[in-house]
Amino acid sequence: MLLFRNIVTGLREVPQEVRDAGRGMGLTQRQILTRIDLPLAVPAIFAGLRVATVTTISLATVAAIVGINEGLGVPIFDAIQRVNFKTEFIAAAVLAIGLAWIADLLLVLLQRLVAPWAARRRSSLVPRAVVRAVTRRPRPISTVRGA
Repeated sequence: MLLFRNIVTGLREVPQEVRDAGRGMGLTQRQILTRIDLPLAVPAIFAGLRVATVTTISLATVAAIVGINEGLGVPIFDAIQRVNFKTEFIAAAVLAIGLAWIADLLLVLLQRLVAPWAARRRSSLVPRAVVRAVTRRPRPISTVRGA
């Protein structure tokens, strides 16, 4: 469901002007989808894929608590039930977190290979529009009133 929502959102967020420009150049609907919509939706699709992957790893970790004696959480759950549990608990937790982190990192690298323009466009974690809005200084009142 997470992945589906991100795909739909990514496709809906493609500017209509870009689609109109594609139609103006004579592209068919299929060409607009493959050459315009999907490439521009790649960042949103990968965001959903990253969230779905990390969520799946975390659910596989929590599955031992529900009663399924398989998954990444079995060593953690066993360590909680024992009195002296620090080493096994910490090791299993670090491995589960490390697996989620490595999977996320691999997906980020794959996204940069598939859509290098998205990485260049987003040079920082803060969008440029937010930076501009925060750093823009208000005009003095004398220039507003024309005095």
